[in-house]
Amino acid sequence: MGSDALLLGRKTYEGFAAAWPGRTDEAGFADKFNSMPKYVISATLEEAEWNNSTLMEHDLIDEYRLMTFPVVLGKGRRLFGEGSPTTTLQLADSQAVGPDGVLVLTYQRATDS
Repeated sequence: MGSDALLLGRKTYEGFAAAWPGRTDEAGFADKFNSMPKYVISATLEEAEWNNSTLMEHDLIDEYRLMTFPVVLGKGRRLFGEGSPTTTLQLADSQAVGPDGVLVLTYQRATDS
């Protein structure tokens, strides 16, 4: 599975932006990761300074790749905040990753048919 861009929330973006820009590796993963487009969703981040980073505007996402881990936390934060517009998605792909039941789910905007 390949990715052409990253979609990050503010906290993940800030952690990655602090750790990744100075990294290198022989396989070239760090170079790809640092050079690929990064889109940040945040109401509080004022500037995205990591290479090729921009803040997301509304309604620009056409595919979501979500990893689901088989852990019940009992409480947590919503993936999408209160007041987010309702968007109908359709499952485009699913893949089990490893023996622990982790799933990578790919959703795309539902088409009107």
